[in-house]
Amino acid sequence: MEDDTPGSRKRGLFCDASQEPSAKAARCTNAEFLAAFRAFDTDRSGFIELAELGSALQAVQSSVETNSPRSLLFQRPFQFTTSCWLCARFGDGSRLTEIQFCELLGYVSNLKTIFEQIDLDHSCSIECGELHRAFQLSGVSIGEDVVAQIGRSFDTDNTGTLEFDEFVQMRLEWDCYTSAWDACTRGGSVIQPEQLLSLLEELKRTLEPVGTVLVGKAEAQILMAQGLFYSSMFKVCRPFQPQTCQWLIIRFGEGNLSLNFGQFCSMLVFLKEVKTAFARCDTNGNGSLSLDELANAFSSIGMQLPTDLVMQIGRNFDSDNSGEIEFDEFVQMAVEWNEMLKERSHFEAQTAGRVTAAMLQGIIGNVRVIYGVMA
Repeated sequence: MEDDTPGSRKRGLFCDASQEPSAKAARCTNAEFLAAFRAFDTDRSGFIELAELGSALQAVQSSVETNSPRSLLFQRPFQFTTSCWLCARFGDGSRLTEIQFCELLGYVSNLKTIFEQIDLDHSCSIECGELHRAFQLSGVSIGEDVVAQIGRSFDTDNTGTLEFDEFVQMRLEWDCYTSAWDACTRGGSVIQPEQLLSLLEELKRTLEPVGTVLVGKAEAQILMAQGLFYSSMFKVCRPFQPQTCQWLIIRFGEGNLSLNFGQFCSMLVFLKEVKTAFARCDTNGNGSLSLDELANAFSSIGMQLPTDLVMQIGRNFDSDNSGEIEFDEFVQMAVEWNEMLKERSHFEAQTAGRVTAAMLQGIIGNVRVIYGVMA
């Protein structure tokens, strides 16, 4: 299947456990799941708390790593962040009922099967090539460089591979993306600008529970590192601007007026990187960038700009005249400057530091978002 195939994206790598009533009932009465609930509810509260959930998930991870060389050397605890994700999705963010815990174990068991299918060399970890192959077999045509970026964003221990808990966290996040895609496209093969606008708003709402949990657990640095954007991170609660979506489609649509799913995936990787940069520059954490923070953002990429020029750039993108740059305004800036920086690299490589008027015209003409052109 290719990116322009209609239908749900929940297939292959993104395949989910059956949601048929009979399947859900079977999970909630699964003797093994119920026994696990009783075993890990150590305080007999009738709930699985976050700490208890970590112990339960560690047992699942150990079963994945059985007989692997790394399991003989050490056992790394199941990531707390992944536990937070699971508790936010299946529970109230801090604990799980018996039914919720059974649903969670059904989800994790399904991911264990998928993980083992992707792990072709049985190393108990997923390498970039294996992950790229999984995306391809799931009908998602994206480059290996984009897949490598995806992998790096979840490789918290910097081993160059994804272990099971890292893979679970990747799936939890990408479940949000595929669900939002399915809801907005209604089985279509591409997404239009107005649909993309709705999708980005849906993502902010969908990611709100995990954002709230991680901030509450003093894990806000995880949100910064992984580039999540969610509703309450914004000082000004407003939807993304239509122009932001138009510029993203210009940037990733390869000359089309819409995005297929593969292009959408590449766009998400870009947005996560932009969000990471935005959070890093937003030093006071108020959800927008002041003039000084914007100047520091340019300095971080090696561009020492005069204050009056930074002010002018800020005014050009400050569409609501708030005096600060909100996230969607920063996205517009990033799209334009990303293309300009690529042209700067071309300029430095080809011109030995000097450029003619004709060459300058060509460089500026290649920055498509300046003119809002699709090709």
